[in-house]
Amino acid sequence: MNNHRNAVVLDDHKLFSLAWACLLKETNCFNNTICAQSIDEVKQLLVKGESTHLFIDYMMPQVNTLAEIAGIRAGYPGIFIIVVSSLTNTNVMAHLQKEGANAFISKTSERHEIEECLCAIENGRFFMSADVRSIMTNNVQRTRRALFTPREYEILKYIASGKTIEQTALNLFLSKHTIVSHRRNMMEKMGVNSATALLKKAVESGMI
Repeated sequence: MNNHRNAVVLDDHKLFSLAWACLLKETNCFNNTICAQSIDEVKQLLVKGESTHLFIDYMMPQVNTLAEIAGIRAGYPGIFIIVVSSLTNTNVMAHLQKEGANAFISKTSERHEIEECLCAIENGRFFMSADVRSIMTNNVQRTRRALFTPREYEILKYIASGKTIEQTALNLFLSKHTIVSHRRNMMEKMGVNSATALLKKAVESGMI
């Protein structure tokens, strides 16, 4: 793996920064790793033009990490920004990605996952460590499922299985009119006007 890399690690917990720097060293992927003490020190290091990768914690006191990442991305478009965090808020993750983060990696990640991360982002792919992906998937599914009532979600599964309105009504011991009404409500919630579009959006949203 290419090792013409210089990393900067920023975390408000110095012991974690040092531990993470040691883990990066074990990968043999970096020429040099520096633990920064503040966002200002990170900026001073970036000005030198030697840093290629920034590993940054999200939850740091008195630091607007989202704004800082946006600023770093604007000033240094070539740097790889990896958020190292136990973050579980999917909305925040989406905003961080939009502002320029190349990856989200868990603080519990091991050497092999760091290597996978480097390979992915340096080939133009966004990377998310396995446990972060799991958290996001579960959160998205909970959010999406909350959109529908239990009965509507049950009907959605029948739509996905290819059941007609008549078959769904028969299986659920409901009238066809009730099924039609539920389907109409579901389409309205998803902003679509057909059962096909409803199913497509549900699949894309990870609901089924």
